This record gives sequence, structure tokens and C-alpha cells, in this order.
Amino acid sequence: MRLASTIRALFTNRLVRPEYRKYVVLLAGATDMLDLTTGRNSPLRNVTESIYLSDLTLAETEQLMRNVLDEARIEAAPEIIRALHRWTSGHPYWTQVLAGALQPPGELTDARLATIVEGLLPTEDKNLPHL
Repeated sequence: MRLASTIRALFTNRLVRPEYRKYVVLLAGATDMLDLTTGRNSPLRNVTESIYLSDLTLAETEQLMRNVLDEARIEAAPEIIRALHRWTSGHPYWTQVLAGALQPPGELTDARLATIVEGLLPTEDKNLPHL
């Protein structure tokens, strides 16, 4: 709520302090952030907009992986990119989490990917286990 109050003060004071007009505040998150910014009792409800990212395509997932892994590992395991994309359905956050979890370097296999996913599901996001 402190964050919401700070953002609300920034928004309210933008007419008094012209330098505040140049600020744009982005909050990224799932259901908790949505409740904070647009919920029924949110102090930010009338000053925020929700933006939803589209899912990544297979080509965009591959580009993300190229940014994370070295070229030799990508070329050696193109099926891993497809498997990663299947696991995440292109969800931007989950694609990044799973791609990041593939570090430190190790052998990229379907079994390793499945093990990482199984470890992330109950710990990374409180909304996933019940889904």
C-alpha cells in the first residue's frame, strides 16, 4: 500500500510540480498487481491502465533463448526451444523464468527441462499449483 500511496501522490502532484508530468510508472505482475492497481478498493483504480502482453511466438522464444544461451548450445538443441515453448505456451514471464533456469550451462535435454519445470511450478507462482 505504500507503493500505491507513493504512486498516487506522484499522480496527484503532477499538476503542482510540472516535473512529475514526465513520469510513467510501470508495474509488472500477475493477480496481486492487478488487484493493487485496479481492484475495488485500490487507491490507483482511476489512474491506471492495464496492459496485457501477447504470448511469444516460437520465433520470439528462439530469439530470447539466443539472448540467454550461446549460439553453439542453441544450434545443438533446437528441439529444446520447441519444448520450452510447449511448456510455456509463449507466456512472456514463464518463458523468461524457464530460460533463466537453464543457467548455469549444462546439457539441454527434455528430461532436464521437465525437472526444472516441475521444480518451478510449486515455488515460482502461487497461482500455478491450483491451476
